[in-house]
Amino acid sequence: MASGAKVNPAHLAAAVLTAPLLCLGIPLAIPSLREWLMDASEFVPRTDCGPGWTESLVSVAQISETMIFCAYTILSVALFWWYELTAATLSKREAVAVAIWSAFVFACGLTHLTGRVMFNYPCYRLDTLVRVYCDLASLAAVVHAPILVRMDTWFQK
Repeated sequence: MASGAKVNPAHLAAAVLTAPLLCLGIPLAIPSLREWLMDASEFVPRTDCGPGWTESLVSVAQISETMIFCAYTILSVALFWWYELTAATLSKREAVAVAIWSAFVFACGLTHLTGRVMFNYPCYRLDTLVRVYCDLASLAAVVHAPILVRMDTWFQK
């Protein structure tokens, strides 16, 4: 990247989001689909949605969205790291439950990342895709919650 070149946060978010979908075999390499997801021409940035978005309110909201994304990302990485450390002691069901919860926590963080991006770049289609991804991860996490609650591994040293 050339010195002084800026990275479009929406394109960075798209790269992060498409990785799990590509693993599922969803053909996001199709340029027209990627362009459609990133097309902001029919939308306005969140900052243009009304006079109530003062500069200070936008700044606080953007910092909050960023901090929440970072916290969720750290939590999901920590959960996955804990899984890696204890994988030998987990049953297959427990391992799947921990992996799903790690993905769920990360998906929650992604909704805040796209929420942050929407202030400047209104890629609402991508935002909706992220929210659907989070919905699916949330449902899977709810189904697997009883397994996590019964895990003895939480209390081992």
